Amino acid sequence: GRKVLATLRTMWMVEEQSYQRQFKERKDRMSKNAVVKYIQNFFAWMRRVLIAGWNIVAVDRQGELKEFVAGIKVQLSKLMSTRVVIQRAGSAISLLVLVNFIGALFASSPGVLSMIALICGIIWPDWAGLTLERIMNIVDETR
Repeated sequence: GRKVLATLRTMWMVEEQSYQRQFKERKDRMSKNAVVKYIQNFFAWMRRVLIAGWNIVAVDRQGELKEFVAGIKVQLSKLMSTRVVIQRAGSAISLLVLVNFIGALFASSPGVLSMIALICGIIWPDWAGLTLERIMNIVDETR
């Protein structure tokens, strides 16, 4: 009886090792296939973007495209003044500092930052509407 049990145990272990080896090979193959699938999806997405861009340029919309390019030229000519460039650079740097400061506050004490946000919401309850109104005014001015 011991020889039969030992044989069954050996067969079971060999089968288990074979199963684990197959599972590992399948897992490696799946991960390689996943990478290939991501790459294929990326190239398919890029192809769709390029086709959409070509359709915008090649389709009979030359008037709209020329008007768009003329608008970009006007905006760039306004942007080239020294005052505007300095103002935008300063705005970008101050926004970067502000975002990093808020991130540091949130990392150090999220409770305090949540309390400050709650107090600011109580003090300025209409900030969202005012912000939306300002954005709409800016959009109307740029048309």
